[in-house]
Order: sequence, then structure tokens, then C-alpha cells
Amino acid sequence: MIKKIIVALVVFWTWNAQAQFIIGGNLAYQIPFGADKNFTGVQLLLEKPVNERNSYYGKVSAFFPQKISLANAYVADALDFNTEPQSVNLSAMTNFSSFDVEFGRRGYIINPIDYGFALYGSSTITMSFNTVKSRIQSYDKTKYQIYGVDNDANVNGKGNIFNLGFGVSGGAKYDFNFGTFYADVSLGYSFLQLASNSIAQQAYTSFGSRLNSGIGIGY
Repeated sequence: MIKKIIVALVVFWTWNAQAQFIIGGNLAYQIPFGADKNFTGVQLLLEKPVNERNSYYGKVSAFFPQKISLANAYVADALDFNTEPQSVNLSAMTNFSSFDVEFGRRGYIINPIDYGFALYGSSTITMSFNTVKSRIQSYDKTKYQIYGVDNDANVNGKGNIFNLGFGVSGGAKYDFNFGTFYADVSLGYSFLQLASNSIAQQAYTSFGSRLNSGIGIGY
């Protein structure tokens, strides 16, 4: 699914690029407000000017996975009174990775797109594809059961979360003879989250947020 989206974006921008087509890349830092972890990653920028002051752009972002390890995350109780101890504490580890697709329209001020120093701003639509892997400490399932959990797959397995949102971004760029350096910031709001299972839904409370901020520096 992810590979198909990348190919579709590249084909779309290449097909529509006539006089000029801009390709860039940057380091990215994403801050989900209220989450336990921030994310660092890389982005591919695709931009097609429609005139000297406006363009359409797209960004494909891959963020490095983050993980959280929690001691005593679950308690497994003995199935009968003859088992000792009567309960054991279990640790858990959750791994969360994110892949984003962003597109929108940009406007430039001070100077045109391909000349000198300029500021730019844009409105954006963002789609986020998140993968979750959760693993709990092993225990003897013939003697113990996690209280309130009917199926071990609810706490030990994989899940996915799809997010859809909108936002704004702005930045500055400077053109040299050998290319362009740019830096931008963004603020986005996710109004739709679709989780594939309870593992994904629970992980989103630690790693995700409806409100996200981002910083990018690239060439």
C-alpha cells in the first residue's frame, strides 16, 4: 500500500511537471502534543511551480520507529489457589513507526520561487500510516491468565492506525547557484483515526496525538 502511494505521487508530479520540477530532501522532527515520544525521520519533497509565486507540493515522510518499555504493565493471576505465587507482574514493550504523505499549495513572498531569499506558506492535507508492534513478557499460560484480557492477541501482536488531517506550514528558502536550502515548520490537526485493533488503539494514546507540530531542514 505504502509503495503504491509513493509511486502514484512520483508519477503524478512527473506527469504534470512541464517547465520546472523541484525535488528536495530534508531531515524532519515531529512533535505529537501530549505524546510520550517525539519522532525523527527523513522527507522527500516534490514541488511543481504553477507560476513564479505559487506551487503545488507533496512530501513523503518516513520516521524512525520509537519504542516504550513498561515494567509491571500487566498482572497475570493464577488459575487456581494451589499455584504460587498467586500473581506475577509482566513487562511490556511497544514499537511504533509512522509513514506520512502530505500535499498542498504554496505561496511565496519577497522573491519568486527560484530566486534568492523568499518566505513561503501553505495549506496541507496529511495522511499518516502507523504500524504498532506490542510484546509482553512471556509467562506460563497453563497456570496464569491476565485479568480482563480474554485473548492474548489483544496485548501481544501487531496493529495499524490510519490518520487523516489538515494543517498549515511556513518557512524560508535561499537559492544558490548549486541548489536551494530551506527550513520550515508545520502545525496539523488529525480529525480522523482508524485503528485496526485494540493494540493499535492503545498504542496511539502513548505515541499519537490529534495535534502535531513539525520542523524540517533540507536541500
